[in-house]
Amino acid sequence: MKFNVIKFLVKAKNSLKISYFKGMLELFPPNYFHIKEFLIEPNKAVPLDIMEKIVRYHLIPLNPIRHELGLPIAISQNSGYRSKAWEIKHKRSGNSEHTFQDMGAVDLTCANMNALFQLLKNESPYRRICIYKEKNFIHCDYKGNEKKIFINTATGWANYDQA
Repeated sequence: MKFNVIKFLVKAKNSLKISYFKGMLELFPPNYFHIKEFLIEPNKAVPLDIMEKIVRYHLIPLNPIRHELGLPIAISQNSGYRSKAWEIKHKRSGNSEHTFQDMGAVDLTCANMNALFQLLKNESPYRRICIYKEKNFIHCDYKGNEKKIFINTATGWANYDQA
């Protein structure tokens, strides 16, 4: 009799540990990204406000998406934070969302782009999602007041619903 009670308590304790762990994962999913992945020039100093924006607007929302996806998500090359000087040096306007003048932007890629897109569309706080099918990445930022999705087509940009 004593053995069955102890066996029951051990089993109950293990179940509690598992459900506690699952609950903690929902509250605090693992951090799958490193800030360096969001930097074009990882060896240059980055202002603290930019680092805070990377964490707040990109690391925090992307971690649960990565966890749910179950696949690695890569920050595309030349994505994440780009200084205005870097933009101008590379013959860009310097006004890109990637300069983090507002909340910043990131370009993402992974082995299952369709699943990543669905999670970004349905679960992320990003307000503008732009699909670059030919280049195999998805651009995400916070421009605008409502969620809009665009796709790059042979003739230019189109609303996702109309493409």
